[in-house]
Amino acid sequence: MTRSGAQGFTLVEVRVSLVVLSVGLVLVLQAFQASLRALGEARDRFWASFLIRDAASRALLASRTATSSMGVSEGIWDTGHGGWKWKIIADLRETPQPVMSDKVRSVVLHEAVIMVRREGASEVEEATAWAVGLEQGGGGGGK
Repeated sequence: MTRSGAQGFTLVEVRVSLVVLSVGLVLVLQAFQASLRALGEARDRFWASFLIRDAASRALLASRTATSSMGVSEGIWDTGHGGWKWKIIADLRETPQPVMSDKVRSVVLHEAVIMVRREGASEVEEATAWAVGLEQGGGGGGK
């Protein structure tokens, strides 16, 4: 018994349309996953650069005050988005050029190498900050 003029979809057509829709859905979900991964990496790069700038400004401030401490310091920042380990290696470097002044003995460069790493991550972000300091001469102003 065949019906003439029957309307509707055959089982093959329904299966083909389901396969096409599922492939499309899988592709959309993969794109969504990739964008979430890229967003997480961008967030980590933002926090790393923010923390490096913060550490560089602290190192610059320390180099210009009497509380300047050379050497290695390290710690952990909690940003609310996971912990970050930081390390600052501070060093003094005198310039090899002599200074022709009775008020300035030498020019000193303060170098701070800053490294930050998200806890549990293997990548380390690194930057170097420089500050220039003048070592005052002992020149007494004779008449």
